[in-house]
Amino acid sequence: MSVNQRLQFFFLNFGLLSLLLTGCTQHNPAKRASVIEVPQGWFLSANNSSVTYLQAKEEKQGYKIDFKRTSMEDGDAYYIQIAESIFPNRKKIRQVEQNGQIGWYFERKWWFKEHLGYRIPYALTGDTVNFYLKKYQMFKKELKHRRALNPRVRDYKDRVEFSYIAKVIREQGSAQAKAPQGSQRDILRVQLKMKWYLFCGQPCGWGFEKTREVIFSGRNKIIEIRGDGASPVWISSPETRYAPHQWISM
Repeated sequence: MSVNQRLQFFFLNFGLLSLLLTGCTQHNPAKRASVIEVPQGWFLSANNSSVTYLQAKEEKQGYKIDFKRTSMEDGDAYYIQIAESIFPNRKKIRQVEQNGQIGWYFERKWWFKEHLGYRIPYALTGDTVNFYLKKYQMFKKELKHRRALNPRVRDYKDRVEFSYIAKVIREQGSAQAKAPQGSQRDILRVQLKMKWYLFCGQPCGWGFEKTREVIFSGRNKIIEIRGDGASPVWISSPETRYAPHQWISM
């Protein structure tokens, strides 16, 4: 094969490879993320895992869930989904991690510690919600399975309580006064609240409560994010029994 033939063969294959790579590249809706202004230290992930649940409410022996994402009418869905898609930069989380290398390879890092296989949230995101929703479903399934194997056993000590409430709060009066002078844009607040309590008998148990608030000054501008940071977690033990007022930092 001559030098010219080799060059033609190389460029032909290179062109085909480029075409294949271009055709197989996953569509990334980064344009949507780029038009949303977020405060320094956070970023909007176009790849965030969307929360598909709207609401769920049940309470039976051993498990309880109160899950509600406010009415998805009147544009509320847009703001809630944006609030659930904002992640802190990894360097912010590393400042409170026990080991700065934990989970460094995750693009969408939302936790700062792990406890018994559970990720303790630094920020409430769609990934956080889906993680604990799955944990709740697994616990419920396992509990039902054990009860089916031992139907005579009624007094199970294991119990889980999970709640997630997401809502849009439209500020009136005082909040509108905080808008830049001459601006007609509304200011609204998205509030995300999560509670996780897991009991494995007395006095075994652990849990946390966390709130995130995302303040919008317009449809495409976020001016403040509140609540992100290391979460206080309560852990009970024979030496330190759980009480509602007792919070023990991990």
